[in-house]
Amino acid sequence: MHRLPAARGEGRQQLVDPNDGEPYLGEPKTRQSYRTVPLTGATVDALAAYLEQFPAHGVKIEDRTDPRKPRTRTARLLFLNQRREVVRRGAWSKVWGRTPQTRR
Repeated sequence: MHRLPAARGEGRQQLVDPNDGEPYLGEPKTRQSYRTVPLTGATVDALAAYLEQFPAHGVKIEDRTDPRKPRTRTARLLFLNQRREVVRRGAWSKVWGRTPQTRR
């Protein structure tokens, strides 16, 4: 099982999914979005179990975190669709609708 190094998450980038065009990595929207978020033990355990079953995969994506120097790179994303592509905004409800908790 993967062991996550700490019980916190850091917001340094966001996945931007424009109405037209391809998703890309960008800066968080506001200054307050750059933050460390505490994660409960249950959340850390759930992420570790998820990563055990679905390891993060590299996806080629444009990184516009520095808008002056956009580049394409491989980013390891936790949540992908069945084709190992970025989950688009309109598909999130379909993806989360298939979680084990909603199948009960």
